[in-house]
Amino acid sequence: MVYRGKPSPGCENCRKAKKRCGLERPACQRCVQLRKACSGYRDTTGLQIQDETWNVQQKAQRQSAKARRTASIETTPEWSDGDSSAPEELIPTTEIATYADLASVSLLLSIKPKPGDVATSYFFHQFTSPSHWPFLRDLQQTTKDPCLELAIKACGMAALDNVESVVMGRQYAQSMYGEALGQLNDRLRDPKRCRSDASLMAVSMLGFYENLTCDGRESFRSWKAHIRGATQLLRIRGTGQFESKAGRALFRGTRSQILVLSLWTDFAPPAFLQEYQQALEDMSPEQATVQPMDDLMQLFSDFAKLRNTVVRRDVVNQAAADEAAELERKFLKWQEDVVAARPIWRYREVEVAESEDVWNGRVLAYSAAMIPTAYNTWRAVRIMLSRTREWLCRRLPFAEDEREEQMQLFRRTRRQLTDDICATIPVSLGHVKIEESSLCVLSSAYSAVWPLFFAATAVFERITSDSIVVQHGVPQFTRATSSAVAQASWILGRLEYISKKVGLRWADGVAATLRGDLRAYEQWVS
Repeated sequence: MVYRGKPSPGCENCRKAKKRCGLERPACQRCVQLRKACSGYRDTTGLQIQDETWNVQQKAQRQSAKARRTASIETTPEWSDGDSSAPEELIPTTEIATYADLASVSLLLSIKPKPGDVATSYFFHQFTSPSHWPFLRDLQQTTKDPCLELAIKACGMAALDNVESVVMGRQYAQSMYGEALGQLNDRLRDPKRCRSDASLMAVSMLGFYENLTCDGRESFRSWKAHIRGATQLLRIRGTGQFESKAGRALFRGTRSQILVLSLWTDFAPPAFLQEYQQALEDMSPEQATVQPMDDLMQLFSDFAKLRNTVVRRDVVNQAAADEAAELERKFLKWQEDVVAARPIWRYREVEVAESEDVWNGRVLAYSAAMIPTAYNTWRAVRIMLSRTREWLCRRLPFAEDEREEQMQLFRRTRRQLTDDICATIPVSLGHVKIEESSLCVLSSAYSAVWPLFFAATAVFERITSDSIVVQHGVPQFTRATSSAVAQASWILGRLEYISKKVGLRWADGVAATLRGDLRAYEQWVS
């Protein structure tokens, strides 16, 4: 066996063009930009070694056996800065190559990669893309911020451990998380340093770490604490944060998390989000591209405020019903406007082979990675809005037949929205490959979790009581022949996939909530 050097692992298109391949998943960026089908990447281990004559093989085997008895070459893994005392099994040994030249010795070279390098590499490979945190690599490289680097290592190792079960991976991730949290607490007491992009990014990532590792209610409480901390940072950073592209992207991403938290807790969104909006638009060169998302987030915020006033009974029922009906009209107008003015926002149904990963054989395809996330946010909020309207309708003086007609309309709306969410999921999770879209699956899967939750609650309301039985205190489905039961089971299966295969344990918590209370939708009616 003769070592032939390190061959390129790149895709076929890049190798033929003699261009460096970025190795992005599921397709490299060069192929995406050229609209070519990416062939995937080669396993280079076997390519490094090529068969030679039988005599050379025999000689190599003898020399290798002798060498193994007399020598080994290893590197020691990094545990944390300045500490190499961690067990060597932290990262499984990877045999890079067994090689021999024609003249002398062959050595078995085993390399133990450093955990920090593995975690960082995995993080950037899985978490970043042109549509998700594209600025993060530059931010990390230019600032060399230690807190941000620790947060990256924590998230990267936690995600890798979730899908690969790395030996002591969880302990390493927890160690990095603890160090990052300690540094962050010190930084937040510094009026200048707490305003940096790196500080806000670190807070956001520590919240994301809780979604990755979610192991109980404590993780959810920690996530809420991180989002509240990020909210305070957004406020004190003021409109000056909009001067950089990273600052604007961080504001928009954090705003989405704040609005989700507002709905979960029935609190009104903070007023400064609205106060900063005009400055954000004025200072955004990319505003023409992101305007639909900003408009949608405004509608999202308006509903969160309405929801808060209804729960607190701060508004009379008729006024709330009128406002809710007007909001529904605005949501429909939003879709009509973006489709009419921006062809890229249109979506289409595609034919796919029957698969357990696809509900009812229906898949919706989109032209860009951010668009299905926007539409599923639009659908999930409209599911909640229809429930609020239904709750108000029950309390207004309608004739019984008119009230029933309204109820049927709300239920048909929720069913259509639910079916459309389910039809979007196969592409978001990478089950169905669409040539024009390039996904960061961890990001798109994360964005799919809470729409799947609200879709499930809309399905559960169609399941009759004779299809549910309580065993050991836990409600379970009994009739698999029901279409609603089958759809609910499919949604729970997608949440399990997101947890086990994508590595977002938060999905397990959401699925457990749904399984534990098959009438979970009722809390969103009142």
